[in-house]
Amino acid sequence: DTLYSYAASRTELYPFQYKPLLKFLNSPRKRLLIADEVGLGKTIEAGYILQEERARKHVSRTLIVCPSSLRYKWQREMADRFGIHFDILDSKAARGRIPSNSEQGNVPGDFYGIVSLQTLSREKTLNVVLESDPNLDVLIVDEVHRCKNPAANQSKAVQRSAEYSDAVLFLSATPIQTGDQNL
Repeated sequence: DTLYSYAASRTELYPFQYKPLLKFLNSPRKRLLIADEVGLGKTIEAGYILQEERARKHVSRTLIVCPSSLRYKWQREMADRFGIHFDILDSKAARGRIPSNSEQGNVPGDFYGIVSLQTLSREKTLNVVLESDPNLDVLIVDEVHRCKNPAANQSKAVQRSAEYSDAVLFLSATPIQTGDQNL
């Protein structure tokens, strides 16, 4: 019942933004879809969850996946509001730096990276993700509705990354467009 990171960010505190955090903390599998409307603060809600996870346990491997147009927004928001510094990864950096189970978790130092959905859809990057079983503490995927086609490369990469992540946050303002199968 205690939030260890309450009021530890540079954000305006809106009670509704803590609902996803409380739901996440009560989730035995640590998986959550945040499907708020545009402008309600899904980025902030994800930041609260990441910050609380860092306060509760050692979190050293976090990957944010988002459209390329949002990479710098995520980097700025995490640094300015939560004091967490993320590197933006191009295709080569993503292939070389995303922690994997094939390395048995022995990645030197902390890993906080942001990669675009477009980068994950590139064949070389996808192959590395599929072969290495990404070893992540937290995976955050913004605009996850773009991954609804299971045959698409970015969907395969996100699915594989989620399978090997301790905690997963999916964010979308439009989770259902044509039916329940999108969930």
